[in-house]
This record gives sequence, C-alpha cells and structure tokens, in this order.
Amino acid sequence: MAFLDLSFYKKRLRPLLPPDWTRRIGAGTIGIGHDVATTEGELSNPSALAVVERLGSRFSTRLTIRWKAEEYKMRLALIELVAEDIIAANRRARRLVIDATNERSFSGMVRDQLAGRVPVEYYIASAGIESRGKKFSSKQLLGDGYCQTFEDNVMGLPAGDWVYADHQLVKASRGTYVYEEDSVGNHADAFVAGMLAVWALMSGGERSEISAAGPGDTTPKDRRGVIVPPDGPGLLF
Repeated sequence: MAFLDLSFYKKRLRPLLPPDWTRRIGAGTIGIGHDVATTEGELSNPSALAVVERLGSRFSTRLTIRWKAEEYKMRLALIELVAEDIIAANRRARRLVIDATNERSFSGMVRDQLAGRVPVEYYIASAGIESRGKKFSSKQLLGDGYCQTFEDNVMGLPAGDWVYADHQLVKASRGTYVYEEDSVGNHADAFVAGMLAVWALMSGGERSEISAAGPGDTTPKDRRGVIVPPDGPGLLF
C-alpha cells in the first residue's frame, strides 16, 4: 500500500492529544502497543494505544488512549501522530506491536504507513511461543509478562478510573486470560495495548526476561495496586 497523506485527519486529532505529553518521556526505551477495534456480538469494541517507557527495571506508561472511530484513516492518523510526536521529541520507538489476530489487512496498513520510522510486529493471540523450554500461546505468555510487572510493582499507569476499570475486565482462567466485556463494549482494550507495548520492549532477544505461568496458575485477583501516581495521561474519546 502506498504511503497515505493523513494531514487532514491529524489536524482534527491534534487538539485531543496533550501538546506536551512527550515531556514525560525520559532516557529509557520506548514501546508502543495497539489493540485494534473489533466487534463482539452487537457491540463494537474500542481501539486502544499505549506508549510505555522502560528505564532499567521500571516500566512507565507515558500515554494511554482508548477511542472509537470507524474510518480507518482516522485510526491510522492517530497512530502516526503519536509516532511523529515521539520522533519530534528526538526519540524513537523500539517497535510497535499490533494485534493482528483478526485485523491482518489494517495491520499491514500500519506497517506500511510507519515504514522507515517505527518497526511493526504482528501479535497473533493463538500463535505459539517457546519460553524456557515450554510452549505457550502468545496470549498467555504476553499476559503473564504484563501481569508480572504489576506483581513486581514496577509498572506505572495513568491514574484514571477508566484505566482501572479496563484492567479489571481481565480474568485468569485455566492458564490463560479472558477479556470480559462491559455494558458499552469495552473489552480490556487498554490492558491489551499495554501488554503489547511491554512486549515491544521485550521481544527480539529479550524474551527470557518474561516468565510464563504454567497451566492452572493464576495472576493476583486483587489488582487495586495497578493505579499509581500518574506517569502519563490516559485519554478517552
């Protein structure tokens, strides 16, 4: 696909992003995760995007966005706008991981649009990954890795009620994760985006840093500790 001029859409989206959100980014490594909107029954799930910075053993979510937009160019424009903001701050994202499980076509558009600026990796929930001699589904391994950052108290999230409510939609079940849906179609979208952003920081040579729980293991049932003093804005639109 040819590179698209999304200037019109980015101009409309610019006022929705804090103009100085990248000021919170430090000297760490940056990962971006994107959960693509899907449809569950009669409800349309939102899209979500997270920017996470890793500095040593600490992970800080610098931006979390959840939105609904049917126009694919609007979705592309928002992703590109965030990537351009990072570049304008003289930083580069290590990679963007996108949930391509049900959206291969759109994922390809994102890859082509960001070519030469941000490497794009596809996440397929059912795909197998080997870790420490055992095979796991991507959904289980990445979910374990993300939850591990909370267990170790090394993850900072935006202090927003909707971010907390979103993460509470995730349940551990028989060695994997179930994303419940609320009454308006939210589907743990910010959780998945954050999970993918953490994987963007870990994949490609650092996978051994993520340990996977075996079948039957569970994550902590009490996630009240996930909301900490703000590391970055959580935007909902």
